[in-house]
Amino acid sequence: MNEPPIMDYVHVRGGFGHAGRMLRRRPCRIAYLGNSVTAQRKGYRQLLHDLLVAKSGYSHHLINAGFSATGSIGSLYTLADFVLRHSPDICFIECTTGDKGIKTPPEKIGPVLEGIVRQLIKQRCAPCNLHLYRHDQPFDDTDPIIEAYEILLQHYRVPSINVGRLYEQHLTRQQRDALNFDGVHLSPDGAQWVADVLAKAVMQISSHATAEVALPPPKYADCYEFAALEPARLNMLAEASSGRRARFRGIYPYVELAPDNAIEFQTDAGPIDGVMLIVGPASGFISVEAEGVRSEYLTWDPWCVYDRLQAFIFERPVSTNAAVRIATLDRPVPDPSANPNVPKLLRIASFLVRRTSPSVQDRRRAMSESDG
Repeated sequence: MNEPPIMDYVHVRGGFGHAGRMLRRRPCRIAYLGNSVTAQRKGYRQLLHDLLVAKSGYSHHLINAGFSATGSIGSLYTLADFVLRHSPDICFIECTTGDKGIKTPPEKIGPVLEGIVRQLIKQRCAPCNLHLYRHDQPFDDTDPIIEAYEILLQHYRVPSINVGRLYEQHLTRQQRDALNFDGVHLSPDGAQWVADVLAKAVMQISSHATAEVALPPPKYADCYEFAALEPARLNMLAEASSGRRARFRGIYPYVELAPDNAIEFQTDAGPIDGVMLIVGPASGFISVEAEGVRSEYLTWDPWCVYDRLQAFIFERPVSTNAAVRIATLDRPVPDPSANPNVPKLLRIASFLVRRTSPSVQDRRRAMSESDG
């Protein structure tokens, strides 16, 4: 393939500010916040990081915050636990593939992305957005999802790199199929190609001497800046004696319950957007009851051959002060690849609460940062 003109698909805007200079002068902490393409074990993430280390000459620290099929909403809720607590200098945001895949309404993307960007900037972390490719969606500037991203990114002067549009205009269909084995996820050659073009773009962005940009006022009335995870607890179960607490990979706590049990939660802190689940072979159908409406969802997917953490977004948020009741349904998954002999379990780590103001923990952290 010819050398791709990646800088034709880059909006430098305010660049990385002081973080761009740091990238070339000392080791930095670089976070990769995104969806399944970022989570991919042999994808672009590690290759890009290795290239940034090689090009800068410094051993930067990698922070992995990639989760499957969550879109920008799921990434927003994992931001505090998996990115902010590690104090990154730069954070790459890769949620476009997920938002296009799960069909996040364009009008929701701006407010959600604003919640991510404002939290990063307040912690003196430079965001950079990555539009990676998927075969079933367009990536031109008139696409509603791309447009929603770019309007918000322009407001905050955040750089973005549109690899998806580069694919469309400079690669043949055969070349695209070779780089993305299923139309979305990267082949080994695709991972290297994407890492190469991103590394070139990132180093170019970092070379722009840009002043620090003051945090502008919020663009949207919907407030996602204080969105937080509310941990699931045993005392939320209808039958606490038949549930148990455990830790995902020995680290992340969750509550496990069988089909004869349910978990109930309500809060006055803000609407409930969804739940953070441990999904895997034991996943299946769940029922969600709130505000007089009962809905059923399938939490199992073809990638549930192993356990993983995944944000699950309700079709409509549960109102502030309204109770939500969630249970597992003892019903087989209608897919021949699902193992019918695995008992169905609901493993819930936390509820996704769109707080309207900072929590006590947020205020304490802000005070300690200002003291420091």
